[in-house]
Amino acid sequence: LRLKSRDSDLSIIASLFSSYKRILMNNRMVFIGEVGLTGEVRSVPRVENRLKELERLNYSKVVLSEKDATKFRDCFSLELVGISHAKEICDLLI
Repeated sequence: LRLKSRDSDLSIIASLFSSYKRILMNNRMVFIGEVGLTGEVRSVPRVENRLKELERLNYSKVVLSEKDATKFRDCFSLELVGISHAKEICDLLI
């Protein structure tokens, strides 16, 4: 698998963590975000378009940067969970 953008950093970290800890993730949950070298979660381009599409596809929960979650919390029927650091994924999955 070859990825040309960093938009899926957060989802890759979540899948690695869930696999390592043998935790089954909710299949209606999506992770969107770029993760920096120190673990900070950053916004991604066109996040509003992505959220519209996820809502249309009946996803229920989206984990993304705190900045984007705050900005779009009242715009969608999705549950938006904002995180500022990748280590917060552990708390969401356990």
